[in-house]
Amino acid sequence: LTNGIDEFFYSFAIEVWRFEKRTKGLNQLVTENKEFNSLNDQLQRIKDVLSKHGIETQEFTGENYNDGMSFKVLHVEEISDLPKGAMRIVETVKPTVYLNGKVIYHGEIIIGKSKSN
Repeated sequence: LTNGIDEFFYSFAIEVWRFEKRTKGLNQLVTENKEFNSLNDQLQRIKDVLSKHGIETQEFTGENYNDGMSFKVLHVEEISDLPKGAMRIVETVKPTVYLNGKVIYHGEIIIGKSKSN
């Protein structure tokens, strides 16, 4: 694929991921709303089409972080409840996007590290 097509795919996949994250919170509020359920069905069909073409997204929030990982680190913040020397991904700002198992976009994350004592 050319860079322009790669950019389209990862940009589209990221927007689908964002949309899904925003609608997940609504699921609890409107579980019996027919139009909302239809919206969720449409979102799932879009994700199925992306998956059929080898495009997947992955977020890493909550996972441990080490310096060898391939992410765009946007910010590092100190967190009091982490063991000394530990680092954890506290937020995925943009997910990593894969095409047929290969990274076409490195995710953007915020890292939490233990406070220095």
